Amino acid sequence: MMMDMAFFTITSTAARGAARTGTVRTVHGDIETPNFMPVATRGVFHGMELTDAAEAGAEVLMCNTHHLNRSVGADTIAAAGGLHTWMKWDRALATDSGGFQVFSLGWGRVHGIGKHAGGINARPVGTHAIVSAQATIDDQGVIFSDGEQLVRLTPETAISIQEQLGADIIFAFDECTSPLHDEAYNAAALERTHRWAKQCLTARTRADQAMFGIVQGGTFERLREASAQFIGQLPFEGIGIGGSFGQHEMVTTLDWVMPHLPLDKPRHLLGIGWLQDILLAVDRGIDLFDCVEPLRRARHQHVLTPTGYRDVTPVSRGQGDGPLVANCDCVSCRTMSASDIRGWCKARDYRGSRALAIHNVRTMIRFMAEIRSAITTGRWPAFLAERLSELERRHPSVVS
Repeated sequence: MMMDMAFFTITSTAARGAARTGTVRTVHGDIETPNFMPVATRGVFHGMELTDAAEAGAEVLMCNTHHLNRSVGADTIAAAGGLHTWMKWDRALATDSGGFQVFSLGWGRVHGIGKHAGGINARPVGTHAIVSAQATIDDQGVIFSDGEQLVRLTPETAISIQEQLGADIIFAFDECTSPLHDEAYNAAALERTHRWAKQCLTARTRADQAMFGIVQGGTFERLREASAQFIGQLPFEGIGIGGSFGQHEMVTTLDWVMPHLPLDKPRHLLGIGWLQDILLAVDRGIDLFDCVEPLRRARHQHVLTPTGYRDVTPVSRGQGDGPLVANCDCVSCRTMSASDIRGWCKARDYRGSRALAIHNVRTMIRFMAEIRSAITTGRWPAFLAERLSELERRHPSVVS
């Protein structure tokens, strides 16, 4: 079953590179691309309100299928009228498939690794059955266990749950492997992901949701190219690019993958939210991003500035009674001083972390708008070079 409406239109392309702007159309409103999805894991934010995200200009949010189903229940949310009604959010929503939790609660726990592998003192790699994790993988799906109950998730149940939730964009069920897995394990996992992708397409019953297939393949060029070709030719409305990336690997992976993806479908780079990474990914043709980073950093008292995250204490010393960042248009910077926000943070007052979350999310939304403007007006090469230079000077990275 395909969507019953036109979903994606490319509106402009950069003169150099693969950056482009576009419009994703959903029944809950348009999403201008490139764009960023703040993550409301359980349908709420940890650190600010949904109304704050709307005020910040967020056009779409990402929610977590596995956690919503476990903490609230897809049946309960469906009975309330679906996720939009339950959340009281009238703009677009996306839900992941639960596939990343297959990694984070499974091999991620075994190997001691999160989304990014760099700098982790990881445990030795094995390809035996998972025994010290909360997710056990087999060819049919995954069994999640939190010590109290077992939950079976298959491609069919992942789609059924997402259809009950009713988000505008949903994702096929996949297996995200560990950066420490060898090529043999990645090949077996990729075969599962490809088989599951076809099962997800067969299982869908709603024509008002766009489904994205997910490209996997670890850090192996042959597997990534094969996955891009396979997922790209299936009748998905969009393409997700997944993986747990090491410090050096995101750009290399995109250079392998992007030439094999259809041009007329939106591409979503899952779980990526660093400014440098977004710039480099947009230049390679990525349209959508999601990440917990702006809110997670706010809880750790970090301010998103044009040159990256900084601790609120030195920011407040420099800004004093001024805003967190000069000329910022967020509610926090318009109505509060940096010193007040730092004082609330020091006292562990919710007003402090909320103010930072509002600022960080608004800064990300504005950053994406600046990217779109640079592409549309033909300034993208200069904008890209300038912003990367600013970020490199303050936060040197492995990418030149």
